[in-house]
Amino acid sequence: MKIAQFNQLTEEETQQLLIAPAYISYLIGGADNDFDEKEQEQAKYVVHLRNNVGDPLLFDYYTLVAQNFEVQLNELIAKYENLQAETRTDLFVEELSKLNEILQKIDNLYARTLLKSWRGLAKEVAEASGGLLGILNISYEEEHLMDLQMIKINE
Repeated sequence: MKIAQFNQLTEEETQQLLIAPAYISYLIGGADNDFDEKEQEQAKYVVHLRNNVGDPLLFDYYTLVAQNFEVQLNELIAKYENLQAETRTDLFVEELSKLNEILQKIDNLYARTLLKSWRGLAKEVAEASGGLLGILNISYEEEHLMDLQMIKINE
């Protein structure tokens, strides 16, 4: 399956877009240094759900993402779980910032739709655990990363 909006991208750039949800999930879930099972399961659920629920423009994208999401997420966890949250956050912010250049190469509507979807994923992962009786379930660290300010699109 090919995504028409990615035709002008290199294979490496396409792969960076496809692994972005794994980075975003771990960035948000691990911001408080505890990427727990509820957050991981929520990330998997949301990614798999979005290949047929949500914005139809992204169904093909999430179908491709879902094929390797769990493996990619587990690889990121294995590779970075021993880092302090702040160090890992800095690395992930730097990695996600690379998407800015890639997003400029694709259709603006598609890029904005992707970013909106990624922000929704970040919010759902942040809300997955913690809190007291469902209140204050988003940690301070998660809240300051949820809007994905490191990813910018020319609007």
